[in-house]
Amino acid sequence: MILVRHGLMVVGLPFAAKSTCIKVLAGALTLLNERGQMNENKTEITVLNPKSISMKQLYGYNDEVSHEWTDGVLAVKFRNFAKA
Repeated sequence: MILVRHGLMVVGLPFAAKSTCIKVLAGALTLLNERGQMNENKTEITVLNPKSISMKQLYGYNDEVSHEWTDGVLAVKFRNFAKA
């Protein structure tokens, strides 16, 4: 059983089978959920490259003129995960 609040991070050298390990683990956890074993949840993988977007786009920001909050990519993803 994996108990985490936000997610897991896998690090390692290039071509060290990190992606394959993540996919196998997600498949196993989803299979356990389908079988009703070990009280696991269905697993969904989302890959983000935080260096490809700005900090405002990643986390969200408050417009100084209108005082309106705009959600970032992470806020939208976490909201969608919570609804699923």
